[in-house]
Amino acid sequence: MARRKNQRIIRHIPQAKGFAPISDNTPLPEETIEMHYEEYEVIHLLDYEGLSQEEASQFLQVSRPTLTRIYLSARKKIAIALSENKSIVFSLPQNNIVIKEYFCRSCQTIITADNTDKNLSECPQCHSHDIVLLEFSRPRQHMGMGRNGRCICPQCNTSYPHTSGKPCRSQICPQCNTPLIREGSAQHQLILNRKK
Repeated sequence: MARRKNQRIIRHIPQAKGFAPISDNTPLPEETIEMHYEEYEVIHLLDYEGLSQEEASQFLQVSRPTLTRIYLSARKKIAIALSENKSIVFSLPQNNIVIKEYFCRSCQTIITADNTDKNLSECPQCHSHDIVLLEFSRPRQHMGMGRNGRCICPQCNTSYPHTSGKPCRSQICPQCNTPLIREGSAQHQLILNRKK
């Protein structure tokens, strides 16, 4: 009997429902290739953002061999779609968890919500309505974060060395028990602007 699949964390949702080849003389093809969100996520992390396989596997919360299998499957589907003139349609398997993160401008914390169709309207900690949805889709090279740098606590401003492959938000400040953020990131800029 096959082993049950572990849940995969999805932060980058496709902006379209799929892709179809366009030709001057032929209608859109009826045959489609189904690409799972986890396959799209791996392509996004490795090929678009330029993460290493180790960083991407931690981001997706899967082992490196599993990440490699997902990546090879995604590349094969893209190759078939391009070579055989087929459409690509995205689907969300049951073992995928879509994550949204919000930044509360009042208490300066990051709130994580999963598999929600509606956007969060209130901070669960301070009940403020002054929250913004954080975007994960900025390419890493545009953010200029890289593997080095520091993680910073938005509450007490204490900074710690960044651990490559481990998101700052997954670490908690030992002094005030607040999730850390990346120093110089968009979230950090929001906090600095708020304090002015």
